Amino acid sequence: MPASSLLARATNVVSHLREKSAGYWVRLLITVVIVQSLVTWADNNGWITGYRYSFHRFLQTTKPHKDVDQYTVVVTIDDDDYWLGELAGRSPVKRDYLACLVEKLDAAGAKVIALDFDLRSPDPGGHPVESPDYMGERGEFLRKVKEVRHSVVLPRTIYWDENGDYVANSDIYDGYDFGSANVLKGYIALQSNHLEIPLSLKLKGDVFLDSFSMAVVRAFRPKALENLPQANRALYASFIKEDGFDHKTAREVLNAKQNVLERDIGGRIVIVGAAWSKFAYGVGRRIDLHETPMGLMPGAYVHANYVEAMLGPGTYPPYGGRLVETIEWLVVVAMALGFATAETPGWKVGVVFGSWVFLGLFAYFSFINLGHVFDLFVPAISVTVHWVFEHFWEGFQGKAVKP
Repeated sequence: MPASSLLARATNVVSHLREKSAGYWVRLLITVVIVQSLVTWADNNGWITGYRYSFHRFLQTTKPHKDVDQYTVVVTIDDDDYWLGELAGRSPVKRDYLACLVEKLDAAGAKVIALDFDLRSPDPGGHPVESPDYMGERGEFLRKVKEVRHSVVLPRTIYWDENGDYVANSDIYDGYDFGSANVLKGYIALQSNHLEIPLSLKLKGDVFLDSFSMAVVRAFRPKALENLPQANRALYASFIKEDGFDHKTAREVLNAKQNVLERDIGGRIVIVGAAWSKFAYGVGRRIDLHETPMGLMPGAYVHANYVEAMLGPGTYPPYGGRLVETIEWLVVVAMALGFATAETPGWKVGVVFGSWVFLGLFAYFSFINLGHVFDLFVPAISVTVHWVFEHFWEGFQGKAVKP
C-alpha cells in the first residue's frame, strides 16, 4: 500500500477518534472496571469454574497430540474389593490389607508405591495415635512399609488452626522409626482449582511440606523437581483422562502372577487409592471424586495427573499478575480503538466478532505451545458490553435531540 494511502488511512482513524467525546472513554473505562470486578468476584466464589473447565476440556480434546501416562499405574480399591471382599466396607480401611498391597507391589518391582488414603489418628494431637482395636494391624502395616526395598509415599493430613495456619494432624505412623530414607510423606489435600499443581506448603513454624504428588516425584526422580519453574503460585497442568492411565484393581494386584505384575508395574510409580461406591455395592457415587477439566476423577487419578505433569514437559510457570493485566489492557485498548474507528454498524459488529475469534485462536496457541489457558475473554466481554451499551446510548441520545 502506498505511503500516501497509509497516511490518509491513519488521518481518517485519528479523525474518528477525535470525534469521540471524553464521556465515551469514561464510559468504556467504567464498563471495563465493572466487568473485571464482577468476573473476579464470580471467580472467587467458584461460579465460573465450570466454564473454565469446559474451555480447558475443549482445548485439550482438540489439540493435535493426546496425553497419556508414561510413568504411573493407578491401583484402585473398587466395589468388589471394598464391599464384597475382606475389607467388608470398613472405615478406616484395614491397615493389614494395605500392608499386603505394599508387599505385593514391592515384590513386583514398583519403584514408588504411593498410598492415597486418610491415615490420620483418631485424635489430631495423637492421643491416641491409633484406636486400640486397630493397633495390631497398624503394626503390621508399618513393618511392611519399613521392610520394602523401594520407596513408599505416605499421606500427611493437615488442617487449619484457629490462627489461620496450616498444621499437620497426627497420623497413625507418627512416632514410628522407619529407619530408612525410602519413606516420604506429602499432604493429600487437593486445592479447589485443579488446573494448578500443588506445590510445597508452609506449615506453622515455617516448616515446608511437599504435596503428595511432589513427594512421589521426589522419590522417583528428584532432579525433575529442580527443573520445575520457580513460582509462588502452583503450576498449570495438562490433564489426562481417567481411561488414559494404566489401571489395575487391588484384587487384580493381589491375585496376579508375579511375572505378569513385574511386567506391568516394574520400575514404575504405583498410586493406590479409593474408588468404591459411597453407600454400598453400586450405590451412590464413587468416593473421593473431584471435578477436573477432564471430568470427575477419584483423587488417585488427580495426583497421578500432577505426577505426570511434573515428570513430563507439560509444566510452566504461570504468567505474572502484572503481565496478565498489561496484556488484558492492551487487548481492551486494541478492541476499543477498532470499535471506535469503525464507520458503520456492520463494521462494528465485524470488529467485535473478529476480536472474539482472534482471542480464541490466541488462547488455543497459548495452550498448545505454552501450556497456559490464557483467559482473554474478560476484556472481550468488557468491550462487547460497552458496544451494546453505546448502541442503546446513541439511540437514546438521538431521540433526545429530536424536536
